Amino acid sequence: MFPTYPAVLRAGQLEWEAGGPPDDPVRVYVTVLAPLTPAPVSGPSMASALAALAAAGSGKGDIQEN
Repeated sequence: MFPTYPAVLRAGQLEWEAGGPPDDPVRVYVTVLAPLTPAPVSGPSMASALAALAAAGSGKGDIQEN
């Protein structure tokens, strides 16, 4: 099993909590499971996001069968 070190991602930087890795350079892989606090979503930003998804195309109609 690989060691796990708790951290908080804030402003693009990891802040290690107690028991972080050694001071030597460490390669890390971070999986974001959920934000700590949900970001508010306004009507206009939601409409913009949905329009971008629609323009990108999605759904069964876009799948090509071989």
